[in-house]
Amino acid sequence: MNNNDIVIVSSIVMFIGLFGVLKFRNNLIRLFLSIQFIFLASILNFSIKKIEETFLFSLFLSIFIGIQSAIFLIFVYKVFKEKNLLNHKEETEEN
Repeated sequence: MNNNDIVIVSSIVMFIGLFGVLKFRNNLIRLFLSIQFIFLASILNFSIKKIEETFLFSLFLSIFIGIQSAIFLIFVYKVFKEKNLLNHKEETEEN
């Protein structure tokens, strides 16, 4: 792949993310995934430059995406636990 192909792919991923942000404002999970696509597209754009110049920024964005994912999963877990949608107890059969 040359640099033009990477720019085209990252532009497509960016537009998918922007479309998702604009369309799915009410659905938190789809909005979160759309923001992840936008971050992924920015990392792809920075990957076509010299590695020495953009390595730290790409690493920072990757770490930020990981932290954001962890926080979001904790938030979803708390909401499901609060609404009693998680079923941790195994039902025992009576003989």
